[in-house]
Amino acid sequence: MQLYIIRHAETKNNVLFRETGSWVGRNEDTELSEKGHIQSKLLAERLANSREYLLTHLYCSLMLRSVQTASYIANKTGLPIIAWIDWHECGGIYLADYTLDGKECNHRTLPGKNRAYFAEHFPDLVLPDALGEQGWWSERSFERYDESRVRATKLLEELHVLHGETNHHVAVVTHENFYSVFMKVVLQTSFELDVSFVLDNTNATRIDFESNKKIRVIYQNRKD
Repeated sequence: MQLYIIRHAETKNNVLFRETGSWVGRNEDTELSEKGHIQSKLLAERLANSREYLLTHLYCSLMLRSVQTASYIANKTGLPIIAWIDWHECGGIYLADYTLDGKECNHRTLPGKNRAYFAEHFPDLVLPDALGEQGWWSERSFERYDESRVRATKLLEELHVLHGETNHHVAVVTHENFYSVFMKVVLQTSFELDVSFVLDNTNATRIDFESNKKIRVIYQNRKD
């Protein structure tokens, strides 16, 4: 299996932080910015027109920015987009208050988009059967960091079940903070170490999982 982990394109929340240096006023499920739509279009063209990738499967989280980015890829490659909830960003769908030094506190979860929303706006998105009309994050609490580690471990196991020992080229559109958690799990990096893995908007990391259980990181945070 060749796994391509791609971060969603630039969002309106990204613009907010760049312009203000703060997340105060962020949207809990932000859309792409104008630049983000351009980035997504260029990304999709690159993935579709280069013989390097030859993607066979396309997954995304159910966060709006991830679905929007993946939709461009699906349109250019002809692949169906399969929603995989567990690739969501750390924390889930929430808003928070902020201390004077910019740290989050008082997390308040929100339900997220529901089946009717996705059916109307992204009719080609393959939704999980369990998604109903209450929203995909409905009744879930704020996800702690240790819980995201458990989720990443589970995802890696599920990837191996679905695509291990195959020649599949799998692309996943996900999020930066969870990407860093996932990479620590893949590379068995100690969570006690102050180590993080950067993934910029629409950049990609390729990991090859070979039949002898060897893992090869071909590149990380690649832009071109």
